[in-house]
Amino acid sequence: MHHSPSPLNPLLFSFLFPFLSCVLLRVAARSSRSRCSLSGLLTLLLRPLVVSFALYCRSVRSSTPSSSVSSSVFHVTDQESNKIINDDVISRIKQETNLRTKTRHVNTRAPAFIVLPTCQVAEGAGRTTRSHFLLFQLDSCRTGREEMGSCWDSWVEEALKRLDSKKVLRSVRPVFVSSQDARPATTWEEVRDVPLADRSSSTFKKLLLFSGNDYLGLSSHPTVRKAAAKAAQEYGMGPRGSALICGYTCHHRLLESSLAALKKKEESLLCPTGFAANMVVMATVGCISSLLSNSGKPLDNEKVAIFSDSLNHASIIDGIRHAERLQEVKTFVYRHSDMAHLNSLLSSCKLEKKVVVTDSLFSMDGDFAPIVELVELRRKHDFLLVIDDAHGTLVCGENGGGVAEMYGCEKYVDICVGTLSKAVGCSGGFIACSKKWKLLIQSRGRPFIFSTALPIPVVAAAHGNITTLKDIWSPIISLVIGGEEMALLASRSLSPSLSLSLSPV
Repeated sequence: MHHSPSPLNPLLFSFLFPFLSCVLLRVAARSSRSRCSLSGLLTLLLRPLVVSFALYCRSVRSSTPSSSVSSSVFHVTDQESNKIINDDVISRIKQETNLRTKTRHVNTRAPAFIVLPTCQVAEGAGRTTRSHFLLFQLDSCRTGREEMGSCWDSWVEEALKRLDSKKVLRSVRPVFVSSQDARPATTWEEVRDVPLADRSSSTFKKLLLFSGNDYLGLSSHPTVRKAAAKAAQEYGMGPRGSALICGYTCHHRLLESSLAALKKKEESLLCPTGFAANMVVMATVGCISSLLSNSGKPLDNEKVAIFSDSLNHASIIDGIRHAERLQEVKTFVYRHSDMAHLNSLLSSCKLEKKVVVTDSLFSMDGDFAPIVELVELRRKHDFLLVIDDAHGTLVCGENGGGVAEMYGCEKYVDICVGTLSKAVGCSGGFIACSKKWKLLIQSRGRPFIFSTALPIPVVAAAHGNITTLKDIWSPIISLVIGGEEMALLASRSLSPSLSLSLSPV
């Protein structure tokens, strides 16, 4: 069994040895036959001192949970064979010790070790020798991975505490969806800290759902159930790959044609989510400046100017930020629905390429974007108009074409982004645009290029809902009553037989 020496022994030796060395030096100086030079005597003095210091460091480090070694350069040889150790061993040592040294003197048989710097001592005229010192200490070194892991744990814990102090620490809780009849579902059952397998009556509480995005109740409509079930039985989930490789099928093409007709556009492009759809559009808009630049990196006057409503959805904001990081766009944020402010920004902007992007229906505030005024500004400033019609699709307009249809402005909207996860009752997103824009988006939009295409059952269900829209009646009554506190107060006193969409003004 290995025992570490006491710190007292090497420490006492390090103090006594200089005294004995002085005596030896005096004796050597008096000896007429002594041929030792001063450098040789210094060598005799320094070597034991370094050894004693190494022993002392070893004894101190054995009582310390982690080690810290200087970043000096070391000569790497095996202690017994005096051969250069290969690079594989050096790499392993670097990983195990987290020592930031270029080379080291190591014993390959030691699982843990402490390395001291090379001591260079002069001997004779123009001769030098290198003395290597190495101590081995089992279980005395903590790996860099362990130390870094503990640091990250503490950082994450501190970040969670700060989120909690700001009341923005989020969590999820499972719900058990009631499988009753084919009517649009308005009640869900909530699980409270128990496995879903436990269906005892005491673990569930029936609740009315007012917070979902299933505006028309289509998620449980008979058309959805039949279309999704039939497609799953015949094709499973379909080819699993990106649309540009193998994920794009005739079912995807059929849905895209239906969405293009709904939005009165030449084409449409399916995306994995509505969030991804907005990211794709903003990324593609920004890439135009790089593609048209002679150097591949646009100059300041070649960038795209993007004008964004201050209350736009996070997906639009993140897409613009991504384009900004690539130094392809310059962003201008105008006050919410303030057309005078937007007109002022447009008039003062000297950039040629301009884009205005806005939500069509702001879900958190319950108000519409001033589409008519935006169209007028479009005629004046000749910008590209992009709207996110996620909350207006199938809800607004005589045919469910959205907010632009409701105001009769479809042909003035250049790009319309939508989602299949709200009123359509399924999942996914889409972009309705011209053929040219579709070619550009599917060629440069990375969130589309590198994402797996939607499963066939989801596509079939969405197509079924859009084609049977005329036979669907919405159980949702939109009621605008006031501020947030009034809306919350009213929601607590609603009749269980009603399903209302409450919005503050």
